[in-house]
Amino acid sequence: FMPVSAEQLPIIVAQFLFNDLDPRSFDLYGGSAWADSKALSNRGEHLDRAYYPWPPAPAAATFAQNYQTIFNHGDQPPHPLAGLAYDAIWALGRTAYSLGADATAAEILQRLGGEAPFAGVTGPWRLLPN
Repeated sequence: FMPVSAEQLPIIVAQFLFNDLDPRSFDLYGGSAWADSKALSNRGEHLDRAYYPWPPAPAAATFAQNYQTIFNHGDQPPHPLAGLAYDAIWALGRTAYSLGADATAAEILQRLGGEAPFAGVTGPWRLLPN
């Protein structure tokens, strides 16, 4: 799994090629930040085995609109990883709140790993126990 943006993906793929690693010979996994025209522009050439979630349009669009309104950014959209950060903090906060003020980090992580997938603005995800 490579948690990088669409802008960074071609640079990393170029490093694979420079080091004689053919990205078509193994699977690449990334986040919804790869669902961008910059990442897709080379898909046929070097990203045949790239897998990533496509963000659900309504939730992602609502998140971007709220972000622009709250932070007064006008037409500038949030960074592609902003939705992932939002989802992670929201899930962590929701879980910690449900366990109470005396919850330990281990208890919070255990609960996060055991819950059903969380429907975030970037799509469904959850932490696995391993």
